[in-house]
Amino acid sequence: MGDLDALLQGAGTAEGVIGGVQLTMLEYRKALPSASKLGTFGKFSSAYRPLGAFRRVLGPIGNAGTLFSGIQDYNSMQNGEISAGRFAWRTGGGLASIGASAYIGGQFGGPWGAVAGTGVGAGVVAGEMGYDGFMHWHSETSKGLGNIEKALQGGWMPRW
Repeated sequence: MGDLDALLQGAGTAEGVIGGVQLTMLEYRKALPSASKLGTFGKFSSAYRPLGAFRRVLGPIGNAGTLFSGIQDYNSMQNGEISAGRFAWRTGGGLASIGASAYIGGQFGGPWGAVAGTGVGAGVVAGEMGYDGFMHWHSETSKGLGNIEKALQGGWMPRW
């Protein structure tokens, strides 16, 4: 199950990266002087259009990956492997990623939607990783302070 999940999520990430490449191509072409744009549309189009077609194929696969992850997370929550809060965070993040992708893509075009959805998804993952890092630090600090407290209660005095 993990390999399929990684493949599906990778498709969603690849869609966002390709959207970013398309936006970069558009901005580069926009910045060119008019004289440089003449006669280059065919070359630009021959690179840009296949990227768009590939991105449109990857989009539904990435969304399916989000749904598949949600099902796996639900099963993990039922088995006690993750908390209900973590399940809610991941599910809400997945829905926000899909929603941002659809809304921004509908308003400003497909590449913008792909980048927005990937950005929201990356933010959700970063938030979860930050929380995990904070909780590890908090746990280790609490253990250390607990050990100092026990030592002081046992009569230990620091040497000054």
